[in-house]
Amino acid sequence: MEKQISRKPIPYVLEDDRDNPEKEQVIFWITPLKGEEASDVTADYLDQVRVQGGRRGSRGRVRQAERRSWLSAVSKIENYFPSDDFPELLSRAGEDGRIEVVEDETGLLLIRKDMLSDQIQEIVNARSNFSTLEAAEKKDSSS
Repeated sequence: MEKQISRKPIPYVLEDDRDNPEKEQVIFWITPLKGEEASDVTADYLDQVRVQGGRRGSRGRVRQAERRSWLSAVSKIENYFPSDDFPELLSRAGEDGRIEVVEDETGLLLIRKDMLSDQIQEIVNARSNFSTLEAAEKKDSSS
């Protein structure tokens, strides 16, 4: 029988962070994406850009779809070092400049805004690829 995919969030460290000391690695807790959910995410995006009455969906609606997708993917972020661009995040950081844990919706969305687009894309890709998530979890537990 094939191994079932767990719905529990899996810790994931971005590739660029993996060579950093453990206390400097940002950990994203990602919930694996199952087949029908992938279709739902795609449909959500398409609904936002569909031409209705001769008008295209707004950027704001696409951003809403992106935010919903992010919040369904990432349940917690640990060891985040915010940039100076977001005072709301800096106010959550300790003396070392690091935010220990973020689990609230507002904080998760602020971090998404603070991240580089390729980092966000890596998270999205990892969520869609269970073997990538599973390998990252095994690496983490073997260290």
